[in-house]
Amino acid sequence: MKRGEIARLCVACTWMVGIARAGLVGFDLYGDPAVYSVLDNQASATVTNGGIAATLSASPNGVLNRTTETFGVNDVTTGGDDSDALDKDEYIDVVFDRDVTFSNLTIASWAAGNAGEVQLDAGSGFVSQGSIPGAGDATYGFFVPAGRPVRILATAEAASGVDSKGFSVNAFSVETVPEPAAIGLLVFGVAGWWGIKRIFSS
Repeated sequence: MKRGEIARLCVACTWMVGIARAGLVGFDLYGDPAVYSVLDNQASATVTNGGIAATLSASPNGVLNRTTETFGVNDVTTGGDDSDALDKDEYIDVVFDRDVTFSNLTIASWAAGNAGEVQLDAGSGFVSQGSIPGAGDATYGFFVPAGRPVRILATAEAASGVDSKGFSVNAFSVETVPEPAAIGLLVFGVAGWWGIKRIFSS
């Protein structure tokens, strides 16, 4: 096999593996009624999109909470339907039913003094995968094994005990990870394509 043919084969393999990867699958917690109607006022609930099931759970003494302004956690010990979103030490855990790459997180209602981070349960405890920089979209790109929780945690709030000083978790998106068998089939297919090309070109 000539060097140029090897290079073309590598490019073809990369291209076909790229096709096998699904695009981003988004979970709109704040804006999609089909999602937040399942989650609102639940301690834990599961939503599915793009063939991926995500189970969201609120921190202790809380329920998942969607208001007209925010999505976060409502402390049930205080009563009422507050608009705090995520206050200090509150968090949302997300567990996926298959391996994914955690790609993006969309945050809103951010105020000076807010702070947070995205963590992953590494098996022996939660490990930070990066801070939350503020309102808007943040990109991460870390691998999440099926069944391992991703934690979206508020580490500080603008003013403790004051409504609307936490931040809102509006959405997140993930990318599916190709199964090893699927990658093997792609490589086999590319090899077959190359073999047929060699036969017809000889």
